Amino acid sequence: MTPSSTTRTRRSATALTSLIEDQLTKIEEKINKEVAKAAKKFGESFDEAQFRSTNYRVLEYQARWEELHNRFAAAMNDTNLEELRQIILDYEIVCPISGTRNWTEVRQFNLMFATEMGPTTDGAMKVSPAPRDGSGIFVNFLNVQKTYCMKAPFGIAQIGSAFRNEDRRPSVHLPYARVRADGDAVLRPPW
Repeated sequence: MTPSSTTRTRRSATALTSLIEDQLTKIEEKINKEVAKAAKKFGESFDEAQFRSTNYRVLEYQARWEELHNRFAAAMNDTNLEELRQIILDYEIVCPISGTRNWTEVRQFNLMFATEMGPTTDGAMKVSPAPRDGSGIFVNFLNVQKTYCMKAPFGIAQIGSAFRNEDRRPSVHLPYARVRADGDAVLRPPW
């Protein structure tokens, strides 16, 4: 889900959940603020349980929190991206970067690297190695960029061996080794 502004900040469903969880936290903070004000006002005679069960503002915030939490949990369990977008619109959640409320549709991002494995491209299998296989490129990106004084666009690659014990039988202790290579192109962002 991205704000439709000049910043075009891209957000995955994970970032969306963070926005909604932040909204739940804000509602909890409002409840706690009401309780703290009442505790200060009434002093030692303050009964927090009774206040939480009778104060109309606390009850209103609690009902709002429960409604948001239930809708959010249902949308996440059903992987309902439209409902997540509707929650953001209904609760008028703003983008923390640009401050806009003009959101596009929610999209699921694929964080895996897709590649082909096999001796030829005709009979190659499409595989998706774990993202940690390319993490060395991302962890060392700034170091490589500064060391070689590179400006976008440029390419970066790594090569190495991945050792795994593919055979789960205890009698076989020979690890399976495969040489792996990974490359990425770094491009200048369009904005």
